[in-house]
Amino acid sequence: MNHAKNGVNIFHIGSSSLGPEDRFTSYLHYVIDTVPTVGQEIVNQICRRSGLPSTTFVCAIDHPDGDAENKPDFLLRCVEFDILCEHKLESDLGYKQLERYIALPAARPTYLVLISNRNHVIADEVIRSPVFLKPQGAVRPYFYWEHLFPAVSNSDSRLAQDFAAYMCSLGMAPCLLEGGWKDLFADQAAAENFYAVTNRLRAVFEKQGARSQADPSRLGFQIKPQIGTIHMLYIQAARFVKPAIPALAPPHLIAKVYVKSTDTARLTARENSAFSIATGEVVGRWVGKTASWNNELILSYEYIVALNDLLAPDSAETRDRLEQFGLFLNNELFPHEEAEPGV
Repeated sequence: MNHAKNGVNIFHIGSSSLGPEDRFTSYLHYVIDTVPTVGQEIVNQICRRSGLPSTTFVCAIDHPDGDAENKPDFLLRCVEFDILCEHKLESDLGYKQLERYIALPAARPTYLVLISNRNHVIADEVIRSPVFLKPQGAVRPYFYWEHLFPAVSNSDSRLAQDFAAYMCSLGMAPCLLEGGWKDLFADQAAAENFYAVTNRLRAVFEKQGARSQADPSRLGFQIKPQIGTIHMLYIQAARFVKPAIPALAPPHLIAKVYVKSTDTARLTARENSAFSIATGEVVGRWVGKTASWNNELILSYEYIVALNDLLAPDSAETRDRLEQFGLFLNNELFPHEEAEPGV
C-alpha cells in the first residue's frame, strides 16, 4: 500500500539549514534508524549488484568520522564489514574525492560506494580499487539512486512510503523510459542518440536564423533566436522538475525561456497553462527567477512535457514528435514575428 498518497508528507514540509545533499542524507538516516529493514534492503541491493556476499545490517551512521579534508556522507555498518557511501544529487565530485576516501584509514574491512543522481567521470585508479564497489554489468561504474529506490518503496512502513515519494520528487525513482531510451541519463551513447533525434526540433528555430549549441552531456541545448525579444531558449531532458507536476510522469523535456532583466514586456507574469498538442499534454508555468550564472537574465517561463510522450522506439517517429513540440514552442513564443530581410 502506498501510504504517501494520503495525508502530510513530513519530508516535503520539513525545514532545515542543511544543503540539499546533507538534508537528504539526514532524512535517510532517520528513516533507516526508524525502519531498520530499509537499511538491510539497501545493503542487500548493494551486495547483490556488486557481487559481495550477503551480510547482516547493524546500523547507519550519518557523516562518520573522517579528517579535516575528508567528510564522507554515510556509513552502513554490517556484521562483516562497513560500506562507506558518498551521496550526490546534482553536484559533482570534489577534487580526487573518491581517491581520498579510499585512502582513509579504517579499523575494519571497509568498502566505498558512490550513489548519485547524475553522471560522473571516475578515475581509473578508483575503478581498479578492490574496495570500490561497482554494479556488475552496469553502464556506469557506480550506483544511481534508482538502484536503491526499491529498498525504500517496497517497505510497508508509512515513513518509508513518504520517503519514497520524496525520493520521486528528487528524480530518484527508476526511469520510466522504455527500449533504447531506458539508459538515457546513464549512457553517453543514448544521450548522443537523443541529441541526434532533436535535429528537426532545432531546425524549426534554425530556419529563422537561430543558433543552437549542445551541452557536453548532449541532454540539452541552447537556442539563441535572431528575432524577437527572447534572449535564449534552453531545452533539456531532465529526470524530474521542481515543483513536481502530478499530471506529467517523469522524466521530462523542459523548454526554459530566458529574457533580459531589462525586458519588462517579456517579464510580465504569464498565466500557468495546460496545452494539448498532437504528442500529448504540455504544462506551461511562470517562473520569474534570476539565472544562477547571469544576474542580467531571467528565467521567465517554462514548458514541460513527459519524455515518454516524445520518445518512441522508432527514431523517425521520435524526430517527428520532437519537431511537433518545436513547432508548438515556435508558435507560442514567436506567433507574429518574422525574420528581417537578409537574416
